[in-house]
Amino acid sequence: MNVVKRLLVVFGTVMLAGIIGVLLTPKALHAVATAVQVVNTFANPVPTWRTDNDGRNPVRLDFTGFSNNTFFSGVMNDPTNGEAPYSVPVGKRLVVDTISVQAQVPPGQKVFVLFANGTSGQTFSGSRVWIPLLLQGSFFGGADDILVNSIPVHDYVDPGNQYSWQLQRNNSSGEISFELLVFGHLVDCTNGGGC
Repeated sequence: MNVVKRLLVVFGTVMLAGIIGVLLTPKALHAVATAVQVVNTFANPVPTWRTDNDGRNPVRLDFTGFSNNTFFSGVMNDPTNGEAPYSVPVGKRLVVDTISVQAQVPPGQKVFVLFANGTSGQTFSGSRVWIPLLLQGSFFGGADDILVNSIPVHDYVDPGNQYSWQLQRNNSSGEISFELLVFGHLVDCTNGGGC
């Protein structure tokens, strides 16, 4: 019986100390819920991200090739249009979300790719995204190295323009085969899209 009494006294003491602590704590430290009003105007828009937006207009561009050169370039192709060079439709802007690159080169070579927008063709007057390729291993029993990289980006291509690329490597001996992939979506230039 003494053990039960002692436990009740200890429990009561702890509870009383907790109640006194709460009562003596300044009001400023107590959690207070306040109402937050969000104002969404054209002058000060609230950023949102809808992943389930059916009208998002996803775009996938690619380019696959091979070369014996050290430096070469081109524009991204539209796989839904017979691999024709892709131009952003009038009234739309292409927002580039992700770029992935894979290359197969002779052992020891280093490769990087430049992506650029801004004008049609390969004048590279717009913004630029540089991607170094990273060694992932070898292929065909060590005869070739596999280099890859995939990065999230936030790049834009305006209406009527193309997304260009330049691929460079440090050595022109042997053949390089490569695949470039660009994933993004189209946004409307009207209603605040601002193209």
